[in-house]
Amino acid sequence: MADRQIALWNEEREQRKRALQRILITGSSFIFLLILYYVFGVDLSVGRNQLALGCLVGVLVAAAISGWLVSIDQPEWATHAMFIPYMLIILVVATPVGVTSRGMYGLFIPIVAAALLLPARWSLIYAAFAVVVFVSTDLLSPQPFSLNTTILNTLFASGCFGTAAATTSFTARRLRQLLKTSIDHGKELERNQSVLEERVQKRTLYLEKALDELQRSSETIRQMSVPVLPIAERVLVLPLVGSIDLSRAALLSDELLNTIYQRRPHTILIDLTGLTTIDQAVAESLVQTLSAVRLLGTEPIVVGLRSETVQALLDTGIDISHIRTFRDVQSGLGYATSKISY
Repeated sequence: MADRQIALWNEEREQRKRALQRILITGSSFIFLLILYYVFGVDLSVGRNQLALGCLVGVLVAAAISGWLVSIDQPEWATHAMFIPYMLIILVVATPVGVTSRGMYGLFIPIVAAALLLPARWSLIYAAFAVVVFVSTDLLSPQPFSLNTTILNTLFASGCFGTAAATTSFTARRLRQLLKTSIDHGKELERNQSVLEERVQKRTLYLEKALDELQRSSETIRQMSVPVLPIAERVLVLPLVGSIDLSRAALLSDELLNTIYQRRPHTILIDLTGLTTIDQAVAESLVQTLSAVRLLGTEPIVVGLRSETVQALLDTGIDISHIRTFRDVQSGLGYATSKISY
């Protein structure tokens, strides 16, 4: 909560500084043009014109002081330094004419601007100050004094300036509420984004771990799918269980040849007892694998053949007469050990 209030205040302060700078630039430019007009376009021998020129110069000096205060990060004091001399100058300019002076319209500027540049209460304070200036102009003017006129002017000024202050204050408060709501929404979005990023990070770590475990499991399954086991000295057995497709046949060939290359067995028994189905393409792959085993210097022996398996091998059209076969593992093992002993 404290952070939001600080952020709100800082944002408001920056907006007020920018608005005040624009007002100073615009107002100073206009006043400078008026000064040029009075210097080159009117008769300065007339006392009234001299007074007007002096007031314009005073407003320009006040604007310069206000600009300096803004530059040193004092926007509140800069606002007062601009508006208070401005209203006093209006009093000086309007007094010789009275409340009918066109300078009276300028009293609305501080009331409206204060609501935007300062806390809302200052709009009401400047409205009260404007009433004082208005009534003082009436009392100090050379016109004959009339109590009824003074009371009427006071009520009129209070109504006009008070209405302007109340309206602009309400508008300023509404804008600040919208700003606060916007900042709150921004903070909420930041919190939600932070929570979402944290969840995404945790989910990513979880998925990475799951992927790593899956890879390890896949490797384990891959190794278990081709279990080449030693059953005697320099004799290995490869039991095939279930059905074999082309993908598993390729994996079987790679793992079998790699194991033979590493272990250098004399004989390997290919046990087809547990093989349920085998198609022609897989049978061709199996025959090619047996030929590759022979090229590595290991004698392949097929055991556990069933009638349907034999038929599938014959359907390939490949000559399998060179492949040694036995009815079961025991028979094949006996042959292999006798060959090694011999």
